[in-house]
Amino acid sequence: MRSEAGAAALEFVLVAPLLLALIFGISAFGYAFALQNSLRELAAGAARATVAGLNTTERQSILQTYMEQASTEYVLLEESRISYAPTFTSGSNAALSLDVDYSLSGSIVGIASSLLGISISQLKGSAYLVY
Repeated sequence: MRSEAGAAALEFVLVAPLLLALIFGISAFGYAFALQNSLRELAAGAARATVAGLNTTERQSILQTYMEQASTEYVLLEESRISYAPTFTSGSNAALSLDVDYSLSGSIVGIASSLLGISISQLKGSAYLVY
């Protein structure tokens, strides 16, 4: 009769790396999805907050304050990784177009994308609001 004492250990050695890679991939994707959602919400919330301003100068000030406090409202986002570019138009068609970028370098998503050979260096969110 043959002994099967080491069979379970051998099967574990063969399956464990695949299982761990799958778990890491699911975690990284979930984190990227949560970051993207937070980024969209940040852009929309910042645009909505500017409605309180009476003119472009007040709206820019409100936007800057909102964006500086982003990491307290959106816990997944690090303030140092956020950059934004607002475009205000004035007159009868006053509006705000806001683009928000989030750098992924050094994050779990950045590491996962480099391991998989995917070039994802930043996430983007945007909002458009007519006053």
